[in-house]
Amino acid sequence: MLAVANKITFKEFLEKCHNGQALLEEYSYYIFRTDTNAVLARGVSGFDAAKEKATELRQKFGLKWDQVKFKAERGQKQFGVSADGRSFTNAYGQ
Repeated sequence: MLAVANKITFKEFLEKCHNGQALLEEYSYYIFRTDTNAVLARGVSGFDAAKEKATELRQKFGLKWDQVKFKAERGQKQFGVSADGRSFTNAYGQ
């Protein structure tokens, strides 16, 4: 028996795509070379800005398309700060 997939309208599809794009714009990206893993740029805000910067770096260094990629940066954990952003002390009161 075949399961019927949930159908959505084209308008709903566009809204979901737009919301996904908005989420990508909140990230900070880094750009790197795939052959040497050298980081070419860090802290590029937004997906579109990362695409443009990667293209600029490809042209500047004369690299091929598949030699330059970008990824979202992972969040940096701060020592002495809990996950919700409040500070805490250890057993020694530090």
